[in-house]
Amino acid sequence: MTNEQYEREMRYRVSMAAANSMLRQGLITQAEHDAFDSLMTEKHRPMIGDLLLKTSVDKHLESS
Repeated sequence: MTNEQYEREMRYRVSMAAANSMLRQGLITQAEHDAFDSLMTEKHRPMIGDLLLKTSVDKHLESS
């Protein structure tokens, strides 16, 4: 992974961590979260962060 790829990955993960927290708190809907995820994926082009964060949110939503 290059330094640029690492930076993109971290920016994506930080952005999505905030969105995931807002989703868990009920501040945004799943549809809003998904739209934001699409925008951040397009903007940051993460290599693996998208897969990891979706798995984490899916597990949380299943347990709710």
